[in-house]
Amino acid sequence: MPWQSVTQVPQLADSAVQVWWADPKDAAPWMHDLLDNIERHRRDRLSRPPDQARFVVGCALLKRTAAAQLAVDARDITLVRVCPDCDQPHGKPTVPGSGLELSLAHSGNRVAVAVARGTPVGVDVEQDQRSIDPETLIDTVLTAREAAALAALPADRHRTGFLTYWTRKEAVLKATGDGLRVPLRHVEVTGPLEPPRVLAFAGRPEQPIGLVGLDAGRDHIASLAVLGAEPSHVLQLDARSLWLTST
Repeated sequence: MPWQSVTQVPQLADSAVQVWWADPKDAAPWMHDLLDNIERHRRDRLSRPPDQARFVVGCALLKRTAAAQLAVDARDITLVRVCPDCDQPHGKPTVPGSGLELSLAHSGNRVAVAVARGTPVGVDVEQDQRSIDPETLIDTVLTAREAAALAALPADRHRTGFLTYWTRKEAVLKATGDGLRVPLRHVEVTGPLEPPRVLAFAGRPEQPIGLVGLDAGRDHIASLAVLGAEPSHVLQLDARSLWLTST
């Protein structure tokens, strides 16, 4: 895997971001013990075991990540995910009063958590699957300029190119806290062969947003967005280190 293993969790420096990577196969009984009643209810509503595993590992990763930065027990971390539209617990995860900014993503064999201090972040990962047909999604995801750039790529690059656009846009909307309440076409980004950058954000021309491409390993594509300037340092870490070094 392309991620760094550590024997001690590094403390976050100003304007730095950590991205922790886990596998749904990491799911273990102790992770279920970290869930609160709301999280257990959400887990039980998922009918497919792989979806339950991604959810449980995501909760454990969020809590262990926050606990490591705050020097507390993960069992003492309470996550708040209130949606600003409906007050249901599926919004961006927060630990009130901690000063930490968190973002969660999962797809296929990847679960990712991005964490920073005082700087909103958004992470997104997508599994590259043959079942994905970009042609059926272009009109709802890409701007005309992006669609033209995608069409100019070799045919065998269309799916990965499309997913690169997708993760860049999703990461931005997670960082802003909008999620899918804002159409993906409202965000325009550079093409997959260019360094990641936000070119336009409808209605928010003055909002600076940094974009970073992440190495999600084989058959997965991922991006990180940070509100404000591009982060000074992005450290990608293997969650197996976190399972061993945190309380």
